Amino acid sequence: MMKNVAIATDSHSSITPEMAQTLGVAVLPMPFTIDGTCYLEEETLTRAEFYAHQRRGAKIATSQSAPADVTALWDNLLTDNDEVAYIPISSGLSGSCQAAMALAAEQVIPPAQFILVDGNPVRGLPLPSQNIVKGDARSASIAAASILAKTHRDHRMVHAAGQYPGYGFEIHKGYGTELHLNALRTLGATPLHRKTFAPVRDLLFPPEFTQQDLF
Repeated sequence: MMKNVAIATDSHSSITPEMAQTLGVAVLPMPFTIDGTCYLEEETLTRAEFYAHQRRGAKIATSQSAPADVTALWDNLLTDNDEVAYIPISSGLSGSCQAAMALAAEQVIPPAQFILVDGNPVRGLPLPSQNIVKGDARSASIAAASILAKTHRDHRMVHAAGQYPGYGFEIHKGYGTELHLNALRTLGATPLHRKTFAPVRDLLFPPEFTQQDLF
């Protein structure tokens, strides 16, 4: 049974509200701070207004969406859809990965007091934080969290193998091995597969389809 999948992106994609309505794509407006005032792209700030601020030499900075805005979009889309395929123009530009980290940090039980980030700095976290590049090799806490995350993933993949036999999830644990890719070609994609993963995307939308064909 085919699931209803909502397509979402952010306003850095340059999809206008009119285009989004025509394509049936949900667009998360990204915030800009102009001379200390926050605006939402294409919602409280048009492109013409943005360029006017830019020409007069305003101090402009991009930001990331508040976690509450992200969850509100997801909740709204999941009212009428089974899944959401979110395709940001760039995680570095949109801050969508950072917003996901902030959401995760808010749900830690017991409540956390400080956040160690493995890699580059993350803005907008709800608690004081420190980033450590290659943190799993330099911090025992990050290394332990990495082990727990991978162990949890392995357990989920073993469970998935029982739901979807023939894919070898218990062997490759979801990674793009030749065994996994061959199973995709033979059996097709499961609801677990990310639609933006290149082998799955090519399976659902073969390369011979062009942009004009799809839209």
